[in-house]
Amino acid sequence: MAEQGKVVEIEHLKCHSCGGEMTFSPKDGMLVCPYCGFKQELGSEGPVSKHSYSGNTRLNTGLEGENVTAHCDNCGASITVEKTTAALRCPFCTSPIKIEQDAAASVVPDGVVQFQVSQKDAVRCFKDWIKGRFFSPRELRQLAKMQKINGVYLPHFLFDCETHSRYTADAGTHYYVTETVTVTRDGKTVQEQKQVQKTRWAAVSGEYDESFEHWKANASKNVDEKLVKLDFNASDVKPYAKEYLYGFEAENNSIALDSCWETVKKEISQRLNQNIRSQISADEVRNLDFSPDFKEINYQYVLLPVWISSYTFQGKVYQVMINGQTGQIKGQAPLSAARILLSILSTAGIAALLYCANHHLGVVYFVVSLIVLAVLAHRKPKGEKKTK
Repeated sequence: MAEQGKVVEIEHLKCHSCGGEMTFSPKDGMLVCPYCGFKQELGSEGPVSKHSYSGNTRLNTGLEGENVTAHCDNCGASITVEKTTAALRCPFCTSPIKIEQDAAASVVPDGVVQFQVSQKDAVRCFKDWIKGRFFSPRELRQLAKMQKINGVYLPHFLFDCETHSRYTADAGTHYYVTETVTVTRDGKTVQEQKQVQKTRWAAVSGEYDESFEHWKANASKNVDEKLVKLDFNASDVKPYAKEYLYGFEAENNSIALDSCWETVKKEISQRLNQNIRSQISADEVRNLDFSPDFKEINYQYVLLPVWISSYTFQGKVYQVMINGQTGQIKGQAPLSAARILLSILSTAGIAALLYCANHHLGVVYFVVSLIVLAVLAHRKPKGEKKTK
């Protein structure tokens, strides 16, 4: 990674054919002139730099060069845009934001995952997602026809590390004994023989080693953590080139490297807890205690592609994020109390009519209808699962 404060000049590339400004095309994976169709390869191949993490670094990284920072007074987001940008709406909360023309130079990212999902495909994903919200207000579906989607590169740190853990625990082995129990059969109290499960506990200890690679940490305060948990293929990270940003926006990191590492340590420790329990040969494990030692910690500062649609409904801002690499979608949407109540009342009314005609049919219809409503309420709309 470049030293903090190093400035790299960025000039928007002009088309060699017509002189228009080139933009990066997710469909073609190269720069394309929107006016004459001229295409140009990026040529940013090779290994992505990694840096040793010392544990006391305070890194305030970001995009550098002749870009400027657009600051949102509403949610606090800082978006890097071209210096020619005159007006902008925040992709996180839709508020108008101001342009700071005296933005300070900062640090070059190590890598970037390029957009592979086009804006057209992202809009289609958004429309399908909204239409799949069965219990959302009907008016929400109108947003699918008018909503703008912004392509934004979100800052992340990727960590690699080796772990060594010493652990102690109680390992339980199941065994069965025959016991006499008292039960009621046909109104009579009788005694029967029954197999009862018991557990034999023994203290165990050991050591466990595991390597972790490309463990992702979000470095933006301006996105919902639940939404940003999108699946990216870290093997697609390419060395950073400014051309990937042509036609898109990018956010500077607002969470420091140290904070991101502390988050990753907790997540890795949770994974170690599961994996150590799995390696202990026992039917049950209790009182597991371990102290992981983290070694050979390296990190990369990368930009990950996301299509963001922020919309306001009845005075509240909701966000939808689409993975710019895979098309996976996560989002927030309001629920309509009227639609939920109407669905329940309709189900109950039809069940009551059927019950009057046939008790058994009415009960079955009511139970099945409740199950269907529960499935509709908890199902993931199309696109929320990984799609590529």
